[in-house]
Amino acid sequence: MTTDGRLIYGLTGGVEIWDTIDGKVKLSRNMKGCMHTMRQCGEHLYGAWANDNQLTVVRYDRQLNNREEIISIRCLTDMHSQIDVRYGKIVVVACNSKLIKLYTIDGVFVRNVRLIGCNSSYGVRLLMDGCVLVTDYGAGFVTKYQTDGSGSVVWRFDQVEGALGLDVDEWGLIYVCGNSIVYLLSPEG
Repeated sequence: MTTDGRLIYGLTGGVEIWDTIDGKVKLSRNMKGCMHTMRQCGEHLYGAWANDNQLTVVRYDRQLNNREEIISIRCLTDMHSQIDVRYGKIVVVACNSKLIKLYTIDGVFVRNVRLIGCNSSYGVRLLMDGCVLVTDYGAGFVTKYQTDGSGSVVWRFDQVEGALGLDVDEWGLIYVCGNSIVYLLSPEG
């Protein structure tokens, strides 16, 4: 959901944006592969596309009229490949990856960050303090990592059965989707 109340929906080869007020649909079909994640950052939408072991991050204008490839990396991808775009940075995590890749908002590579103790990464969320939250589906963890290159674990919450997606609200509260349960965590885990 975008800040102006539009619903973004990814599909094989394209993206749909549904206007929840008047019901109009804007459709873009200009990519090979499948769109996994779509995030809004400022006046742009960023999408993660997976196709043939290639993950591509694409920046769109809000009407899907202009598309620009920002990042293209070879990595194992599937429906679990995720990105987050916030605070002038893009973070990319691919399925079963034990590392994340950090970029500037324009796709300039900053560094890899090893995910210490992570088995099967899934959801990812950048935080205002420069850290990143990652869910580990296989182990049932939510972990806060430093992104300074050390990958140090700040804290870990290890009681989430089937940890999937996550989000953070304006107060820093963390919402984690597990198997049939939504967990609410404090900013300190």
